[in-house]
Amino acid sequence: MKLTFKPIQRLFIAVLVLLSLIPNHALAEKKLNFVVGTHASSNITNVYFEFLKIAYAELGYEATLKKVPIKRAYKNVSEGISDAMVIVSKDLLKTYENIIIVPEPLTTIDVVCISNDRKYKIEGPQSLKPYKVGILRGYTVTEKLTTGIRRQIVNNHDSLFAILEAGRVDIVLAMKRETKRFLKKNPQYKNIKILEPPVFSMPLYTCLNKKHEALVQEISPIIKRLIDEKVLEKLYKPYTVQ
Repeated sequence: MKLTFKPIQRLFIAVLVLLSLIPNHALAEKKLNFVVGTHASSNITNVYFEFLKIAYAELGYEATLKKVPIKRAYKNVSEGISDAMVIVSKDLLKTYENIIIVPEPLTTIDVVCISNDRKYKIEGPQSLKPYKVGILRGYTVTEKLTTGIRRQIVNNHDSLFAILEAGRVDIVLAMKRETKRFLKKNPQYKNIKILEPPVFSMPLYTCLNKKHEALVQEISPIIKRLIDEKVLEKLYKPYTVQ
């Protein structure tokens, strides 16, 4: 017996055939799970994450964020447990081969020396050697800059500037933008001086697990355009210290 189908039935069958030809991964929800280290400033992390949510939304992706200890964050992305990190340095490429940097920088960090109203001549990382230096725990950059140097590691900015004022360290190393923000909120540290120029500067990027390598070329021009359109600057404005 010959089967006959009405037009609507033929359309339904055609749709089913087309769906069967689409790879399973293409039918899956487009989601990206971001991670960030628990040491990072929540407000600033949220700024960059909100920016990346806007960028990836243009490609149809929904982004979520989770905080974990920093080393676990690197490991999770490298092993594909998480899809991406919000903001990292290119140094990751040397240690985690499964992590791919999106080459459009989100920002540049400046690491500065801070003194307790004393004038030290700091010219690059080598000039730190004569001093005892205070740094924040979990900041890979400052930990590397002070390797082999007398140092004291503390958990937060309050402790960092407390040991500086108490004379337990000669200088402290911290991110310039975060330091200015902290000092603005804590005017009691009126003798604290940020020394210029920065001892170290470095661009920071977002990154992906290598399974998302095809996304790099798609997202890079979007990130650049949104930065040029001042989207990131507008998101950051509430946290900017003049």
